[in-house]
Amino acid sequence: MNETSLHENDLHDIEAAATASWPALEEERRRGWILRFSRGYTGRANSVNATPGSEPLRDGDLTAIEARYRDRGLPPLFRLAEFSAPPGLDAALEARGYRPRDRSLVMTLPAGAFPAVEESSRAFDDVAAWLELFQSVSGKRSTDQATHLELVRRIAPPRMLLVRESVGQPVACGLGVLANGWLGLFDIATAADQRRRGHGRALCRELLSRGRALRARGAYLQVLASNAPAIALYEAMGFRTAYAYGYRQAEV
Repeated sequence: MNETSLHENDLHDIEAAATASWPALEEERRRGWILRFSRGYTGRANSVNATPGSEPLRDGDLTAIEARYRDRGLPPLFRLAEFSAPPGLDAALEARGYRPRDRSLVMTLPAGAFPAVEESSRAFDDVAAWLELFQSVSGKRSTDQATHLELVRRIAPPRMLLVRESVGQPVACGLGVLANGWLGLFDIATAADQRRRGHGRALCRELLSRGRALRARGAYLQVLASNAPAIALYEAMGFRTAYAYGYRQAEV
C-alpha cells in the first residue's frame, strides 16, 4: 500500500482538524484525554481520544472513564492512533476485556496536487435538505440520522455540502470541512447502482478544488482498512496513507 511521510506535528494537526471537523454533542477532558459522547453515532464522536498532552491512565482513571460512558448507555470506546497511543495502553485495555474493531487509515493529499475544476455539483446551505439526499444515496435511513443531522449542523464554516446529479437524480454526496488549515473529506457516498462511473471521484475533485481556493495546506480522509475499493479510488486520486488508527471497545 502506498504511504506518505509527514512530520509528527502534521499528524497531530490532522487529528486536531478531524476532531474540530466532526464535533461531538458533549465533550469532557480527563488527564489530557478527550471524552466524546454523541448518542453512539460514529466511533470518533463517541470515544476517548488522545491529545499531545495526554497523561498515562491508571486503573482508577480507566474505571472512571468507563463509568462516564456506561452512564450514557454507551460502550466504553478508545480510539488509538498508531503514532500517539501511549505504550502499554492497548495491552491494558485488552486485559480489561476490550476488543479491537474498525481499523482505519488516514490518507492525505498535498495541496500542490489539488485540482482546479469547474463545479457541476449542487452546493447546499440547508443541512437537512443535503442529509435527505445523502440518506437516499447512501441507503442510511436509520433513526440515528437525527444525530447525524445535529452533528453536521454543529460544524463550523467553511463547510461544503455537495450533491452530484445525473439525469436529474442524486448519485453522489460529500462533505468537506476546512479546519486547522486541513481540508477533511467526510460522508463520501455513491449510490449503489451508480458506482464505478466516476461520480465519487468527480465529487471529491470538486471538494478539493474548493479547498484549493481556500488555500488549504492539504487534504485528508478516513477510510476503513478493509475497504479496498475505496482505498484504490483514493490512491488513484493521489492520496497516500499517513497513519492508521483503531478502536478498543468494552461491553456496556
